[in-house]
Amino acid sequence: MYTKMSEEDIKKYESSGSSLSLAEVMDGLNKPTPQNERRYRIGRILNEDTGLATVLTYVDARYVMDVLDQNCGTDKWSSEFLEIKGNLFCKISISSGVESVSKMDVGVPSNFEGEKGEVSDALKRCAVHFGIGRDLYNVGTIYADCKRTKSGQWTLPKDWTPYEDEADFFPSDQEIQNVRDNMELPCFTDEKREKFEEFLLSDTMTSKMWNRAVKSVERVVSEEMKGKE
Repeated sequence: MYTKMSEEDIKKYESSGSSLSLAEVMDGLNKPTPQNERRYRIGRILNEDTGLATVLTYVDARYVMDVLDQNCGTDKWSSEFLEIKGNLFCKISISSGVESVSKMDVGVPSNFEGEKGEVSDALKRCAVHFGIGRDLYNVGTIYADCKRTKSGQWTLPKDWTPYEDEADFFPSDQEIQNVRDNMELPCFTDEKREKFEEFLLSDTMTSKMWNRAVKSVERVVSEEMKGKE
């Protein structure tokens, strides 16, 4: 929602010496997210035996507020939280001095931080409308080898990043076909075959991940063969 300031307010703004238009402010917000500001968490465990999982990329609420402060000025943006039909919404308003714009989005409750997580999620989702962190929606599928905690939960290794392993690895066509042939056995479900094809699309695959995937398939095939003896 855009609003126009009164003539009196415009004169006050012009006399203050500020020069950024609303369009320029918006362009400043819609920038690639720096690597050091990206955070990672487990998306879905693909293999309960090996811990192979997809990884989601996100930013925290502090980063959103820092970007707004740096590009808009601490006094030219604000956030407001509203409950609508039981859902928590965040409304962010930005002013250039002459014009202002407001956008709103809803938060999703967090499994880890409860209400605090829902507030943070609403703020980040709303910020995406202004371009903050929007590029993360275009990040390709990332995979990681997770570790089990003492409580049995899967977690990313400490200080893990998607670029810590060797780059540009990809198995040969024959290696891929061998795995596909093995997965034609009835002991593999369509869901597992789909997960394997999804794994092949990863732009962060490493030889370690590939070898673990191959061994996992071979183990299932071996157990199937033993059962038929």
